[in-house]
Amino acid sequence: RMAKFDAADDISSVLAVLSELGPAIDAYFDTVLVNCGDERLRAFRHEFLAAVFVLFSRYADFSFIVEEAIDPPR
Repeated sequence: RMAKFDAADDISSVLAVLSELGPAIDAYFDTVLVNCGDERLRAFRHEFLAAVFVLFSRYADFSFIVEEAIDPPR
């Protein structure tokens, strides 16, 4: 579905499809320990996240996301 939208330069539809992945990505981080003790499994999980990042990076420039410092409580 996304390939069809991408080929037609229908970026709005591409972004809509990507946004549908949000709940699955949230669930992944809620249920999967990415940096687990098993080195092979950890490497696989890092590769998976890199592939997701590459996919999203085709349509979004993450360099514009700025993390603001939060002052610790006093």
